[in-house]
Parts: sequence; C-alpha cells; structure tokens
Amino acid sequence: MVEIEIRDDTSSVYSRSPDEPKATVGQPALLETMLTQPITNGVDHSIGDMCGSTMSLEMSPSRLHWAKSQRLSTLAVQQQELREELTWHNWENIFYGKCHDLFEDVMLATIDVADDLLSQAQIAMLRSLFYPEEEPVDKQFLYEAALKFNATLQ
Repeated sequence: MVEIEIRDDTSSVYSRSPDEPKATVGQPALLETMLTQPITNGVDHSIGDMCGSTMSLEMSPSRLHWAKSQRLSTLAVQQQELREELTWHNWENIFYGKCHDLFEDVMLATIDVADDLLSQAQIAMLRSLFYPEEEPVDKQFLYEAALKFNATLQ
C-alpha cells in the first residue's frame, strides 16, 4: 500500500508554508494594440460637421493632438461652463415642453373636429334613410368645424 502524504499547509494559498516558493502563474499576454488608425468615412465627417462625435473621429491623430494640447481649465471656469450648459438645457426643456403642449392641443382639436364630422356624417346617413328629400350634410356645420379647427391652429 502506498501512503499519500497530505499536508494542511498546501490546501490554500494563504496557508502555504513560508519555506515554499510563491506559486507563479504565467500572465496572459496583453491584447495587441491597434496598429492602424480607425478608418473615418463620409458618414463620420458628416456627423462631425453637425457637432457630433464618432469613435473614429475622436481617435484621429489631429483630434488627439488638439485634445492633448488644450490646457486644463480651472475649477471656476469649469463650473461656469457647466452653469451655462445647464441654463441652455433648461431653456431647451422649456422650448420642447411648449412644443409638446402645442402639439397635444392641436392633436386634441383635430380629434374633436374629426369626431364631430364623423357624428354629423352618421346623422346625415340616418336622416337620408328617413328623410331622403333633405340635404345630407349641413354646410353650416362644416363651416363651424373649419372655424373651430382654425381657431385652435391660431
């Protein structure tokens, strides 16, 4: 029978004996760095012309050089820029909020006028069944619906 020696100090890396050398594990090779620059195409330049950014434009040598050459601004300047940006965003939110409110008003008025016209058309169809001699649609009603819709648009 073969005896196997089990040592408690090898059960964990924290309990190894101080006499043993540290275990070394081969480090995985780091990823190779990209040897070529990102390719910029017409779409990237179009996005850049509209003050947008893409990874290939941001990693281009001219943009990197420009970013590295810029001096770091002071905390007060950064705070002032952030305040101006916040003010701009607040005005932008107010503007788009007003646009949304106006859109809802026009949409509700359109739905209201369309419902009125549909109900008038249904009434006209029913009247034509019982009173064929009458004019099917009241022109005054159409004029009033157009005025109501025009007033909403104004």
